[in-house]
Amino acid sequence: MALIKPRTNTLFKRYVEGLITDLSKRSSVTAYMPVKQERCPNCIYDPVRKGSTGTYNGTGDEAFTGSMCPVCRNTGTVDVETQKIIKCIVRWGNTKTGTVPMAPGALPDGHAKLKTFVVDYDTLRDAAYFMVDGIRCSRVNAPLKRGLQSHVVAEMVVRQDE
Repeated sequence: MALIKPRTNTLFKRYVEGLITDLSKRSSVTAYMPVKQERCPNCIYDPVRKGSTGTYNGTGDEAFTGSMCPVCRNTGTVDVETQKIIKCIVRWGNTKTGTVPMAPGALPDGHAKLKTFVVDYDTLRDAAYFMVDGIRCSRVNAPLKRGLQSHVVAEMVVRQDE
């Protein structure tokens, strides 16, 4: 006999997702993914030399007639940083770091706990850094999946960068 019935699990999931949707309106969290190198959108790429041919491709934003692409400087690639806005419940720590002992579960100043939908787990895990309420933060621990029978929430602690 299962302690948690499917109907209870479904209700739990619906209510927790509703809480995240409602309470995330107060805070904004942007996850910045690691920089990836992509081919320059402005010039023709030479796969043999692994660089630019120095010729405008006709579709880029910055037309040029010389031999130097103004976008990639003839490297043939550009760094692209992608970002994703995540709906999160954010709880900032408010205890002073010099206070000992801290209550169980309390967060020190400059730390925040993020709770979001489990579908954003990979984003939390893979992001290079986060902007939480306009403050740049880095990951303190790996994200965890939480729930009853099925995982509904992903949560993680971040720390304000110096």
